[in-house]
Amino acid sequence: MPGRPSSAGAPQLLLDVNALLLPFRERFPLEAALQEWAPRVRWAVPSSAWAELERLVEAGAPEARTAHRWAGTLPRAEAPGRGDAAIVRLARGSGAWVVTADRALLRRRRTAGVTTLSPRGRARLARTDPVPSTEDGAAPVTVKKVGPVQTGRRR
Repeated sequence: MPGRPSSAGAPQLLLDVNALLLPFRERFPLEAALQEWAPRVRWAVPSSAWAELERLVEAGAPEARTAHRWAGTLPRAEAPGRGDAAIVRLARGSGAWVVTADRALLRRRRTAGVTTLSPRGRARLARTDPVPSTEDGAAPVTVKKVGPVQTGRRR
């Protein structure tokens, strides 16, 4: 399908901790929304997100235990490092999309070349494409060409 992740090879949808918590904190129908976007695409939990979820369970965070149980039924994708940076590196390296409700991660991935799916409304996911970047990873600078300077005097 054009505009959707491929079903071939490695996991193509990476779920971060905020996405894993959505069904339990917000009653968001994540599985149905993911099936709508990508019915034959593999989902996975990055190892960095799994570790973060385990820390939340140990800290007694609400809904973390239920989300942990569900995440345990999904495949894991090796994402060396911690937090959002590890997920962004894995997504960039594999071409996967990231499923998240984390605003900081949504901002970070914009210039990192990663497409995301994030909740919009009570039951759907919206796709956000990355901002094109320069070779050094920075967002491009747009230079607007203007005409001759107007001095305000008429000839």
